[in-house]
Amino acid sequence: MRAFIRYIYQQTDLYASALSNNVNHEKGRCVMQNRSLIAAMFFAGMCVTAGPVSAAEAPSAEYGKKLFDGLELGGPGGAASCSDCHFGGKRLEKVWSKPDLARTINSCLIGPMKGNAMPADSREMQSLILYVRSLVPRNK
Repeated sequence: MRAFIRYIYQQTDLYASALSNNVNHEKGRCVMQNRSLIAAMFFAGMCVTAGPVSAAEAPSAEYGKKLFDGLELGGPGGAASCSDCHFGGKRLEKVWSKPDLARTINSCLIGPMKGNAMPADSREMQSLILYVRSLVPRNK
């Protein structure tokens, strides 16, 4: 973080100096005030621009259901979906509580579905995990 702040100060030095070139009195103080103000404005702009992940980009059970029912995870031509074998959560009784659910999902993706494995920390995988875990029968 210190390196980032130092970088911001370095980048704003030129602009702050340009602003204060027309001010002859207390030039050094003016540059420091301008530099701090510009750095704060730049940093605030970066925070607003980067911001947190929006709800549309965060993993969700709804997005997981869309992937589970869709054909985009299947291999060439999108010939298969998760729901082809597991309609309504059938045959998933033993996987709901597995800590390595991502590995189990990937084995289906590259095996029967002839698709590609997904990183365990991807939005898609996390959404699928949320959806599969949401299928747990309420009485269990």
